[in-house]
Amino acid sequence: MDRTSVVVPVYNGEGFVAEALRSALEQTLPAFEVIVVDDGSTDRTREVIEHFGERVRYFYQPNKGAAEARNRGVAVAQGEWIAFLDADDVWYPEKLALQFDYLKRHPEVQFVYSDLALCDESGAVIETDALKTQWEAERPGRNLNLDLISLAFNQQPFPHPSTVLIKKDVLLKAGGFNPAFRRNYHEDFEAFAKAARISPPHFMARSLIKYRRPSRRPAAEQNFLLLLHGLYDLWSDDPKRQAVVRQCLAGYYGKKGQSYLCSGYYKQAREYLALALSYNPSDRHALRRRLVSRLPLVRDFYAFWQVRVRGKVFVLSNELF
Repeated sequence: MDRTSVVVPVYNGEGFVAEALRSALEQTLPAFEVIVVDDGSTDRTREVIEHFGERVRYFYQPNKGAAEARNRGVAVAQGEWIAFLDADDVWYPEKLALQFDYLKRHPEVQFVYSDLALCDESGAVIETDALKTQWEAERPGRNLNLDLISLAFNQQPFPHPSTVLIKKDVLLKAGGFNPAFRRNYHEDFEAFAKAARISPPHFMARSLIKYRRPSRRPAAEQNFLLLLHGLYDLWSDDPKRQAVVRQCLAGYYGKKGQSYLCSGYYKQAREYLALALSYNPSDRHALRRRLVSRLPLVRDFYAFWQVRVRGKVFVLSNELF
């Protein structure tokens, strides 16, 4: 049952990957194999990994993103179970043992994940049980029927990749990670949401990993839009969940339309606002802004009011046009 392949995607991780690999190799319940997929590193990552010798299976590929790296690792994995470990995270020694103990007590489970300890870049723990703490703190103000994380993962926190242990067959049936997510953000959300439709995820409210919070997050606007469309398709047979995604898509396109309207790009503004209305025809804000975009004096005053009076800042992008 506990034949596990550990998949470690890495890109320019010379500073952290050795600690991550040691944590995988020193588990109290040893993994069957540890697989590293080097996603085109240009630093000393390969040299660091080579010090581990035959204890680690090493694969190199040109830089394609975390989704492709994880898919490559899963494809070559020989274990029945897949455990992901990001190169800048660290497992506690009993991580696999405790998760398999949980699986033995719940033999129907094929997708389990744990809580995590939040760390800074040096590895110092900032907060333990961070997922549970944040989830409970936000719960009173969170509408679980309108929250994408709650809808995708059965009213449980988000499963960060390094916390996950999942049956390989479930991941393959779900289609793995979408390589269209190129900036290493939200690709895990979509993949695990697809897996959750096949086998419900189970959250262990105990920190079994140390998660290094990145110093800055990548620009993720395009990936968020890709995620929304992915969830929209995934939940095509679930009107209630799909309705929530429709609201999110309408809100996204509506805000983009407002950005172009206030920046003087009226044709683009109308295109975005039309998209917003295609997902929510009764969106009064989108209807009003689309009308404003056709009235020269009104749209000038609207832009002045939003930017100069209200102090809003609008950032344009060309992901659609």
